[in-house]
Amino acid sequence: MARACAARLAMGLTAACLAIAMHEPTAFAQIKARDHVTPGGIPFRHALMPRAQTQTIQFGWHDGYSFSQKEGHAAGSWGAGMIMQGPAGSSRGEFEEDAKDAQARMFLQSNFRNTFGSLGAPPDKIDDAIALFSRTLANPALDPERLKERIANRKTEIRQARVKAETLAGDIGAYLFLAPGPARQWRLGDDAILDAVTIPRIEAWRKAVLTREGLKVAAAGPEPVEKVAAQIDKLLGHLPGKGTEARSNDIPIQHSAKSVALAAPVPQTYLLIGGWSAFSRNEDPITADMLAKILRERLFKAVREKLGAAYGATVRLGTVGPDMLFFSVSAAVEHEKAADALAAIRVELARFLAEGITEAELNPQKDKLISDTRQSMRRAPYVARLLRNAMLENLPADHVETTEKRIAAITLDHANAAIREKLGGKPLATIIVAPAVEGFGVDCVVKTAAEAETCR
Repeated sequence: MARACAARLAMGLTAACLAIAMHEPTAFAQIKARDHVTPGGIPFRHALMPRAQTQTIQFGWHDGYSFSQKEGHAAGSWGAGMIMQGPAGSSRGEFEEDAKDAQARMFLQSNFRNTFGSLGAPPDKIDDAIALFSRTLANPALDPERLKERIANRKTEIRQARVKAETLAGDIGAYLFLAPGPARQWRLGDDAILDAVTIPRIEAWRKAVLTREGLKVAAAGPEPVEKVAAQIDKLLGHLPGKGTEARSNDIPIQHSAKSVALAAPVPQTYLLIGGWSAFSRNEDPITADMLAKILRERLFKAVREKLGAAYGATVRLGTVGPDMLFFSVSAAVEHEKAADALAAIRVELARFLAEGITEAELNPQKDKLISDTRQSMRRAPYVARLLRNAMLENLPADHVETTEKRIAAITLDHANAAIREKLGGKPLATIIVAPAVEGFGVDCVVKTAAEAETCR
């Protein structure tokens, strides 16, 4: 085996052989996740990583509370941030010092669909970090004056951001792609939404979401499973069993194939083509990620190399909120080159949707993704996050360790079928924010983002 590998290495073949030659298994092979239950009855997924420098616990819920409310539906995103101001009885400065002493990396955040938490610390500090985070989750300070200050700062940030072309394009997109309701209002971030966030509404969100019901927990690092189980009970065992209110992730969306332009005093023109794909968030995202990277490379050449524009193009398949992923192509370019850039993007996008990709494009992306993921798999926080996310989507315990096989199994036929079935034929709208909008030939010219509602 060693002699065969040496010969293949001399021919420039992969790091997999090098790992065998050095008697070190690949990162994928090291990940052996298994499902367990703590003594306190909390299910969790665990991967032992003996060489990791950090012990990590990741947890989360499908949230949905915020968008079940007629008002106060930003409570979750603000509640998570307020909890991380520290526990009752401690100032923000004292909390930060305690976290520093424990060498703890902690966060809690909430978005359209999920609430996520994470804790990481060196093994000899993890118990101190758990005690601090547990106290914070169980009894956060939730200072009304601090909330008022943070909301005021956020209003200022939003007003400042609204002079940016990308922000204005996002506002137009909210009217085109999200149906009227809490999700659209949250995305627009107007003052009325922020004014509805109060400490009582944050407390209601906590009681509805931060519970044992629906909780998914994963851990990775050098600690043995028995010790991790006890740590999870200390961190999360105090949570109530069930939430106090029903939750729903039903976020109504809408489609558009219109082109909308907004004139604004912006330094460059911002172009966006986007719409809802048929890729689902609970599908394996590997194929979608690789297709986005291949299209990005094509567009970069078309916009930056061929036109000499200062910026290339970005391709995203993002988890905006609903189960379907939102597909978008965007670029910021000099205004005098914007019309040509838009035409080039449309040509490349049409070719991508009609013809698909080539073997010469797919194989390097597969090799790079395997290499990048192997490196990432050596980090306990990354592994724990993947394990937790797999639990949230009801994927099996071996989902992470089979990543390389799933990447290798993607064929050209599979990739091109995904383009046809998940992207082909889907309505795509065009949004342009520019210093002047003449010459683009759009369906609607609007003076404000809200006017896009009438252009659907």
